[in-house]
Amino acid sequence: MRFINRERELSEFLSYIGNNTHILLYGLRGVGKTALLDKLTEILVSRDYSVIRINGYDISSIMDVATIINYRGEINPKLILAELFRRDGDVIIIDEFTAFMRVFVGKTYFPSIEKVAMFIRNAIQRRSKRNGKSIILCSSSIGLVKKLTSKYFAPLFRELKHYFLGPLSYEDAVKLAEIHCKRYSMDVVNLVGGMPFYIIKLCQEVNAGFEPKQALERLLLDPHGDLHIFFHALYEKLSPEERYILHLISRGINRYSKIRERTIRDPYPYINKLLSEGIIKKVRKGVKEAYYYIVDKLFSTWLASREIPSLGKISLDAIIVSSMGFESAVREMLRELPYELEIMDALGRRVVLRPPKQVFRYAKHDREIDAVAVYDNGVIVIEAHFWGPADINKVNQLIRNAEFVEKDLGLEVIDKILVSYFGFKEKTIEKARTENVKLF
Repeated sequence: MRFINRERELSEFLSYIGNNTHILLYGLRGVGKTALLDKLTEILVSRDYSVIRINGYDISSIMDVATIINYRGEINPKLILAELFRRDGDVIIIDEFTAFMRVFVGKTYFPSIEKVAMFIRNAIQRRSKRNGKSIILCSSSIGLVKKLTSKYFAPLFRELKHYFLGPLSYEDAVKLAEIHCKRYSMDVVNLVGGMPFYIIKLCQEVNAGFEPKQALERLLLDPHGDLHIFFHALYEKLSPEERYILHLISRGINRYSKIRERTIRDPYPYINKLLSEGIIKKVRKGVKEAYYYIVDKLFSTWLASREIPSLGKISLDAIIVSSMGFESAVREMLRELPYELEIMDALGRRVVLRPPKQVFRYAKHDREIDAVAVYDNGVIVIEAHFWGPADINKVNQLIRNAEFVEKDLGLEVIDKILVSYFGFKEKTIEKARTENVKLF
């Protein structure tokens, strides 16, 4: 995969390494962690750093680690681990370190992965006292990472700088897509967002002659599709209760009370496990009101499109309209507002956004409205645009939609907002100024 615009992350990592800071890098599978580490390793080697690079998925026994570090002593897990972390002059990079640690678990020396983590913590502490070079640990197992590091008394908490890697920005995602399938780059990114792994997989299908939506259907729904296989492997690791809860959430049954109504067992422990694993997130909308959503939208799409006897399935076309793409991201942003925000629009006008009571997409009677945010005193009507700078027609469409909301739906419109990821044309700005349309 060609490396795309992680300059800020690279700069920060190089700064940490210059100060011998130890780092924990984590994020969802497919977000580009390994590509970042590849580029970082390349830069470090070019600057004459000595680097030990280990991929936890490539390690099947402690003998593999012994071979990598040229260890010739007693075959003892503790001695091999200690020797690795005594290599003070080397920057040590361990990708998928949770898989790496599992290799060392055994009854005699390390009865649990927590014991391995504690040993590594002590080894890192001693290394820091000796002013040894940085250690970088990387993992996609977000739940285990949190268990081993995030709590105050967790084994690795104090020793590592935590660094979460999120998806690419839309601009950088489009750049990556253009490298692999230039003709449909915008369509690809609008479908799968900023996840490099998904972008590349979709581009591969597009290059085989399929339209983007058809390519996504092949990847997700075909039993031999790469993403079907990828998500099925994750699905297989879940308990039946966790699977059913995820199916409910993927179909919009996402409030705790509603989930509890649909499950035989108390869903609380299973929801907590899914939260700790980083598979779902919780959004609070008040003291007693909260809902859950699946972090990986494509995984949520795969779940919703599977036939479940008690729940049925949702068509891919319906999911794309309601839950994927830039329009969906705008609705999600509004739903997740935790508190009142005061921001300036593109014309320097002050806008106050408050957490709405409800956000919905309207699509009836040959009219589509990307987002309507509901408040006690009225609604905000929103038009979202992704396909380059928005032209004047988008303002006109927003005004017509706002008029429809007032006249046909009987709702008072308190604001009109046009959201365009790639900015606005000059005539659009002038029209928005005269019509009091806010531009984001």
